[in-house]
Amino acid sequence: MSPYDDAAIDRAFEATTPPQRRSHRWYFLIGLSLAALFIPALRGDDLGLPRGSVIIVPSIIAFSIMSIVAAITRRRRRRRAEIVTAWDAVQLEDWQAAESALLPNLATPIHSPIDRCQAFIALAALAEQRRNYDAAIRIYQQLLIDRIGDPVQLQHAQISMTTAKIRNEELTDGLQMLDRLERFEMPQALKAFVAWTRLYQRVFMGQFEDAVAGLAEARALFRRFLSTKAGYAYALIATAMHHLARHDVAARYWLDATTLVSSQRLIQEYPLLAPVAGTYPAAEHPL
Repeated sequence: MSPYDDAAIDRAFEATTPPQRRSHRWYFLIGLSLAALFIPALRGDDLGLPRGSVIIVPSIIAFSIMSIVAAITRRRRRRRAEIVTAWDAVQLEDWQAAESALLPNLATPIHSPIDRCQAFIALAALAEQRRNYDAAIRIYQQLLIDRIGDPVQLQHAQISMTTAKIRNEELTDGLQMLDRLERFEMPQALKAFVAWTRLYQRVFMGQFEDAVAGLAEARALFRRFLSTKAGYAYALIATAMHHLARHDVAARYWLDATTLVSSQRLIQEYPLLAPVAGTYPAAEHPL
């Protein structure tokens, strides 16, 4: 069964839901019980038990509790490391490695809301890479409905859902969401992703003049915050310039794009780039 169908996504959200926090009353009672054993021993009262057992038994209980806590802590750290590994693989577009690291971690509770959100954003990215935009949208919606993650992560989920809707040709919803996002206060890094989404929307819809409006500001955002992924934005700019018959500028942006991302990967991500790839030379050694 695919991990990207509706039932599998619902199971993953259910499986990763952390259990309700136990009342601190239980920890208080455990501490009180240990004290009830230790204190009489310190006073010289053996409670009618062998002298050694009055010290050894509570010590064993205390050591066992500390060992359990340490094991839980190690397990959570290992889980977090695996989620970070999956996230890094998504950023590097190593989809197989991302899937291998991520999927086993969606079968048991993830206690940190930040880690849980990161895991599901990575899962949504994997779904988008498979062109399964419906699954990605479902994941983003669930994150937003349940408010899983910190505010920056939730804004990231909103932006990603908007992009997925536009690529899924849900244009009415996508455009409305994009208009709202552009009015929100958000970190500059997220503004770069909103600008990238707007650029794609305009190129996709043939609004080439609008796509290159305010180009200097947009390029500065892309260069500063998108790292090598700026190559995708440059390729979209090259496409807009190509359709505007500004061929010298288009060639320059295509060269910049293919310096960061191979032309094959660009076309795989955005098939609409194919005419540009067939017109302008690409960099020989992309990063």
